[in-house]
Amino acid sequence: MTLKGKIFSGYGAIGLLFWAYFVLVDGHRAAFAFGKALVWPLTMFPALGAFMGVVVLLLIIGAIVLIYR
Repeated sequence: MTLKGKIFSGYGAIGLLFWAYFVLVDGHRAAFAFGKALVWPLTMFPALGAFMGVVVLLLIIGAIVLIYR
């Protein structure tokens, strides 16, 4: 297995653990918990989540500007 495969496998395994926690312990619905588990680093590190929120907002604004140009 390549390094890239190991990294994706580790990310997926941690995401699966977060999904199980969100469903079993927090009582979230499975689909909501799956979406939250996909971005588990943002859940684990709140400052990273705020930074990514700004990045996504800037990407959306940039896409709107390019579409209506």
